Amino acid sequence: PLVFREVLPYIVAGIIILAIALAFYFLLRPKKLAATEERKVAKKVIPPHVLALDKLTQLEQKDLPKQGEFKSYYSELTEILREYLEGRFNISALESTSDEILREYRKLPGSQSFTQDMENLLLEADLVKFAKMKPVAEELPRQLDWVRRFVQENTPKEEPAPPEPETQESSWMILGVFGVPLDQLEFASPWILGFLVLPALFVGWHIWQRKRLYPSLRLPILKGVEAHTRPVRGFVKQYLFLLRALAAVFLIVALARPQTAFSEEEISTEGIDIMLSMDLSGSMRARDFRPNRLEAAKKTASDFVDGRETDRIGLVVFAGESFTQCPLTSDHQVVKKLLSELKFDLLEDGTAIGAGLANSVLRLRESEAKSKVVILLTDGQNTVSSPVDPYTALDIAKEYQVRVYTIGVGTIGQAPYPFQSPFGGYVEKMVDVKIDEDLLKEIAKETGGQYFRATNQKALKNIYEEIDKLEKSRVNVQQYTRRTEEFYPFLLLGGILFLLEVLLRYFVVRHFP
Repeated sequence: PLVFREVLPYIVAGIIILAIALAFYFLLRPKKLAATEERKVAKKVIPPHVLALDKLTQLEQKDLPKQGEFKSYYSELTEILREYLEGRFNISALESTSDEILREYRKLPGSQSFTQDMENLLLEADLVKFAKMKPVAEELPRQLDWVRRFVQENTPKEEPAPPEPETQESSWMILGVFGVPLDQLEFASPWILGFLVLPALFVGWHIWQRKRLYPSLRLPILKGVEAHTRPVRGFVKQYLFLLRALAAVFLIVALARPQTAFSEEEISTEGIDIMLSMDLSGSMRARDFRPNRLEAAKKTASDFVDGRETDRIGLVVFAGESFTQCPLTSDHQVVKKLLSELKFDLLEDGTAIGAGLANSVLRLRESEAKSKVVILLTDGQNTVSSPVDPYTALDIAKEYQVRVYTIGVGTIGQAPYPFQSPFGGYVEKMVDVKIDEDLLKEIAKETGGQYFRATNQKALKNIYEEIDKLEKSRVNVQQYTRRTEEFYPFLLLGGILFLLEVLLRYFVVRHFP
């Protein structure tokens, strides 16, 4: 049977071969351009109710009504309410009118008990801010108390936070020599690692020549020689070559200059602010697009949003009136969600192109982006005499330097349209397609945009792709790489093992070549 001393050389040889295999793995593995993990700093988010209550306390301490600052008082009070509505109920209240806020709030479950008081507060605030109405001073504290009570009663119950998943360190990091992260090592001179084959050959030669170099004498009893044996020195002498081989492995790795690289990217963007203005009139039910014009437009616009990673995008809809479905935001998931929720009968029927364009432009008026764009999609003619006609909206767009791309949706000639059947269900009839192309062309030309006609779904997709090419955001990326030399631990270990081998050879074993 084999004894441990006979097996030990093979174990050490296996370890050396494994170390060589790992070295070649690091040499041949594909290098990543960005070798660093993105470090995300978790920002502490203040709950909306805490923020609102704190601001209400500060407003109460200012005592603006006693100073006659009624307009400032109402501005701050309604701003607090709007911020809370946006943070708590995800209502785009900061950039919406009072009517739009109330319309969205009424859709929430359990909103009936607060709707009337909220409507009174917002109406009175608008009258004070814009009509210069002087409020009753005694009523002002009551309104602040109502906002505080509204916030407190709508505060969600705190739920225990889910336990954070335990992060497991990389096994390679734990096996790092003196803290060197082995999974991130790169070599400045990887060709030197080819010399690792020499220690392996050296160990193999010693194992092969072991019986010749160190012959054994088998005796039935050891009583006559026990006093004259020196097992420690003999054992050390047999395995000194392993120290020399290990020292050579570490020194060769050190000569290859292992390094760790830390890369950073500095990204500067010049994003574009884009408002999607979409027609929700009844004529968008036409089925020359499948399943209808509106659904086809929603799908194509959603794909367009996916491709604008660095831009802020908003959504305005119009029919007989106009409504801001989503203000400008960089959260594209919100835009796509609100886009998917568009449906008919949200607004009074009709086609108010002027109102849709004017509303979109006004959402961009305070934008600081170098490029401001409106993509207006419609399938008809302006049929509503709203306060803002299309030509007035055009002048507003030119005043704010907003570029408008217009899209006319519909086949040439006639298109199938579903009509309610007296026997239930729907029946399709052909209707004329009437698009005011002259108006759409003029709007696009005067603002520096382009007019497109989409007669089918493929053409509509191609139009959005063309606009995507015309309005490219500028992104500058600068990459910085810092390298740290990591050969010191390997050099130190190799030197220690080599020195240990010399000391054992000449002072313990006393073997001189």
